[in-house]
Amino acid sequence: GCSFIYLAGELRILRVGKVGWFRLVELVMMSRVIRLLSLPQWAREVQIVRRAVVKTGPMLQVPVFLAAQMMLLITALFTLAENMRHEGRDHHFDSFSKSFYWTSHFMIGEWPIVDFS
Repeated sequence: GCSFIYLAGELRILRVGKVGWFRLVELVMMSRVIRLLSLPQWAREVQIVRRAVVKTGPMLQVPVFLAAQMMLLITALFTLAENMRHEGRDHHFDSFSKSFYWTSHFMIGEWPIVDFS
């Protein structure tokens, strides 16, 4: 999920324009999960999930929008706070893409870089 965005940001793939988005789609399509879902033995389950997403899509627009806004706001605040405090030193939150990657970890409850000292 978010590791693709982190990787794309760090490799400077996400440029504005058709070429950048084409490269992002290529990166996602290389994912093993996407390829495995296209296998015939998963066709029934994929169809059930697809129907469920299409049916509930209109009801989930506002919650998905709010979650995305919260994610971007928290990422921006981490980046801002890190750049104000460390002023140019390389750290986990010095760019938006790195902050987005670590914020995704924090939002799902994993705390790999917690310092209790």
